[in-house]
Parts: sequence; structure tokens; C-alpha cells
Amino acid sequence: AKVKTAIGVATIIQVPDTPTSLVVGNQDAFKVEFLETAITVKPLSSSAKSNLYIYTDYRRFDVQLVTVQEPFADYVVYLESVN
Repeated sequence: AKVKTAIGVATIIQVPDTPTSLVVGNQDAFKVEFLETAITVKPLSSSAKSNLYIYTDYRRFDVQLVTVQEPFADYVVYLESVN
């Protein structure tokens, strides 16, 4: 999944299960936090990009994080499992 972030915007990524751990490819590019059953993502620079793995008890979600201008940013993203 591709998630578009923007400077000054917190993007929420919602997954169907409770996230248990995260792996951020470029930890200097994004601030990533758990928020109960979701994850919040904020870019730290206007050119930030990285991959993000979200692990739950049942699956792994692969996310590509990119930074865009605010009008094009995702504010809430719902990830679903592909069977």
C-alpha cells in the first residue's frame, strides 16, 4: 500500500488487527507511533520516503511512505487483508 504523508499532518493507518510491532526502513525520515489499534505517521522532512512493515498477531502489512504537498496527503488510511 502507498500512503501519502505531508509536513504538519499526522496520518493515521488503521489495520484490521491490533498492531504488535513496526519496522521503519528509514527511521530518520518519519515519526511513527502506536495509537491503540492504529499507527500515526508524520514525515520529518519534505522529501521523506521509506518503507514500513506493520505486524499483527495474524499478518504483516507492507507500506510505502511518501511525502507530498498537504492537499494530496492521506489523513486516514484503512488497510485490509488480501486473501
